[in-house]
Amino acid sequence: MNSINLSNLSAQVECYKILVRLFDMPEAGVHDNRKLYNDLIKATGYLKPKALELAKKLRKTIADVSIEDLTSEYRRLLGGSEIVLANPSCDFYFSNRENTAGSQAWVREFYEIAGFRYEPEIHSPCHISTELRFIGYLLDQITNEFNRNNLPNVNHFGDLRCRFVHEHMILWVPEFTRCILYNSKSPFYLQLAILLRTLLVTCSGEEENPDE
Repeated sequence: MNSINLSNLSAQVECYKILVRLFDMPEAGVHDNRKLYNDLIKATGYLKPKALELAKKLRKTIADVSIEDLTSEYRRLLGGSEIVLANPSCDFYFSNRENTAGSQAWVREFYEIAGFRYEPEIHSPCHISTELRFIGYLLDQITNEFNRNNLPNVNHFGDLRCRFVHEHMILWVPEFTRCILYNSKSPFYLQLAILLRTLLVTCSGEEENPDE
């Protein structure tokens, strides 16, 4: 791992921290905060050109939308209405897989192994925001342990990241984002979904077309 890799990891950490906020209930001062999108653009500049392009498109969408409109679309898509069109919780996509990769028990155990703490009163362990925060946490740990020259821990957290993405997130996030793409009326959520898939590919090392 060299300085370029560390710059890439730090950029991914920043991207995931911002996505955590953007996949939460829309909030004035957050979702309409231009600086947040500028920070996202700066971070994606260290990653794939496609991610940078999508971050710029996402920033453009906030110019013509109100927090009220975003909130209404969030409730329609991700929760707060009778029918959830794009369920943001992974256990919905793994409903018949108890104690396997994807079940709430599996995710909780994975968090415990990594020493990750989450706030269950805000989101369930399986919510997309919690899982994105977890990926950011793992990337942060890799960077911190590398700076301490603790290579065993670098490998430990690196292995956890690879496992969580390949054994879990890559199996449900594409379907989740597809549901957003098929059902959203908001350019903001369309771009956010495509950006998430692109960043997941960056994190997983796999190639796919995020626009499909």
